[in-house]
Amino acid sequence: MKKYGRNIKYAVVLMVILMAMIGCSSGPAYEAEITAEGAVHEDKVVLHLTVTEGEQPVSGLDIKGILEMRRMDHGIIEVHFVETEAGTYRGEAQLPMGGEWIATLQIDNGQEHVRQIVEFEVMD
Repeated sequence: MKKYGRNIKYAVVLMVILMAMIGCSSGPAYEAEITAEGAVHEDKVVLHLTVTEGEQPVSGLDIKGILEMRRMDHGIIEVHFVETEAGTYRGEAQLPMGGEWIATLQIDNGQEHVRQIVEFEVMD
């Protein structure tokens, strides 16, 4: 009887994990792209973020990002993106060096939270 109890526990844990995965993956299908304006030797690098869903610009989002260098550890840099026009958001960051960067975006549309990872390049 103990063997069946343990199997039931494993089945319940597996179901909870699967439900969480399904729930996390059923959000808006946003596509995000970042382009960097300026270079690291300047005061701050301006990051332009475009967000679309099905090729349509998405407005009214609250977007925060955590920036990390792809191949080196410079810690993390937080940035808040502000909408400048439909589907276009702007943020500023003081980056230690140019190269390949990764942004982990937390996108909130007022009803759902979506996490998106975007890679971008910054000039030296």
